[in-house]
Amino acid sequence: MKRGKGILLSFIIAGLSYAMSFISPVFDPLVLGIILGIIISNLLEDMESVEEGAELTTKIFLPLGISLYGFQLKFQNYTPSIELFGLFYTFCGLYIITFLISRLLKINITTSILLSTGMAVCGASAIAVTSPAIEAKRQETSISILSVMTAGLIYTIFYPALASLIDFKPFQFGFLSGTTLPMLGLVKVTATQFGEESLSLALRLKYLRISSLVFMVAVAMTVAGMKKKRLTIPWFMFFFVIFVIMTNTITIPQNVMNILSNLSRLFLTITLSAIGLNTTLDAVSEAGLKPFLSTMLGITIVASIIMLFFI
Repeated sequence: MKRGKGILLSFIIAGLSYAMSFISPVFDPLVLGIILGIIISNLLEDMESVEEGAELTTKIFLPLGISLYGFQLKFQNYTPSIELFGLFYTFCGLYIITFLISRLLKINITTSILLSTGMAVCGASAIAVTSPAIEAKRQETSISILSVMTAGLIYTIFYPALASLIDFKPFQFGFLSGTTLPMLGLVKVTATQFGEESLSLALRLKYLRISSLVFMVAVAMTVAGMKKKRLTIPWFMFFFVIFVIMTNTITIPQNVMNILSNLSRLFLTITLSAIGLNTTLDAVSEAGLKPFLSTMLGITIVASIIMLFFI
């Protein structure tokens, strides 16, 4: 019974977050789960009554969510083109610049990797998958997700406002949105404002970024391992890689893929809700504005280079 309160709260928060995600693509259930978890945990007088249950929830659903996420990484066959070369350079630039700024701001190596991976790949999902692979602490995961989400939301508002001042073509706006915004929902909401051509390109580029996650996890583990002088691989990462290989080598019915994708998203939402319950506002405030500043500077520099190229 001692663990029951934490487990139940994790499920309730995850359910609310998942339900809210159907209202608008902007509402990422993983982000909502961690935010609601942090808020509720800091409203509770007896935190010890939920900590053990939340910890158990994380241990159960994190491996399940990450393993099944492998079914979402479908590699597409694209012929070399200007947009692909552009994506490669912006992807590398966003990762490297965010990482270097984080280190210059004296942010620890683990959080720097999470911030860079979240910005370059797919926001909260990338951070959730990468965190256990590099043995990130709960606070580091929470702070990284909140920082990446905030930077993404600011630019989701800023890009359309900028487009009203600069004569963007649909291709240019779609490229900018698809290569720099961290979360799929934000890409959809932003690129839609410039029409179908812009949305189609933005989503195509965004899905390519998402499919790179398996490689970026390997990069993250290598960088973290060099710093710690040891490399440990969680057992469920093997299933993650196996499921990625299965997705790209055998034909799996689309309805089965949809079920597995939804389960992965739900399990990760439950996990991040539990992580939120075990994260205090003191831990978040202790990190200060440095993680947020790192993500904002990273996306600002890369977006500025893209816009200078287009003008």
